[in-house]
Amino acid sequence: PLDWSGCSVFTFRDGHIAEAQGFQRDVMGELRREANLQLVRRLVDAENAGDVDAYAACIAANAEVWVNGQQTQTSREGQVASMQGSLRAFPDWHRETLSLTCDGDIAVLRWRGTGTHLADWAGIPASGNRVEFHGTSTVEVERGLMRRIWIDMDMAGVMRQMARTDGSQRPQESRNDTSLWKAARTSATSADTGLRMAAPLVGGRSSGVETRRS
Repeated sequence: PLDWSGCSVFTFRDGHIAEAQGFQRDVMGELRREANLQLVRRLVDAENAGDVDAYAACIAANAEVWVNGQQTQTSREGQVASMQGSLRAFPDWHRETLSLTCDGDIAVLRWRGTGTHLADWAGIPASGNRVEFHGTSTVEVERGLMRRIWIDMDMAGVMRQMARTDGSQRPQESRNDTSLWKAARTSATSADTGLRMAAPLVGGRSSGVETRRS
């Protein structure tokens, strides 16, 4: 339900209302904010359900995605393909919302994702390890769809978790040896820069600020 409150100031002359002024909350702004949060919720629900069509319906055709400062996608098709690749590598992938806020057309999510590494990802062979991702996604909404997405996450920690227990964590050099591993190989501190994050983006469950103890 919409709580629409405000006040009115009237000026009377000769027993009649000569002037009226109304003051109220920015109801339209609140409706837009709620719609943006609903968009985020739909995306994360689609991601967790593996529903590719519902996921794609949340993203603009010319969407741009950045991961740890490097642009990784410039279209809806590219991001959807990236999401599908992640779900193949982590078939039990699930994203949990730790906090979600929205100011105008910008939504910010702090999240935790979990999945079992069962297929090649970023040139790293399946380890069978349970992997936990931590990050923040900032989404700019334009005309009801996600137009720009900035993801910041701990890729160094992710790659450490994908190390196989037999010590053979080093990925094979092949055409699949993408910028994900090459960037991580450059330095430990840059392991989270230039990594083509295939895991999808955002989630949440609140019309305002949502938090969950991590």
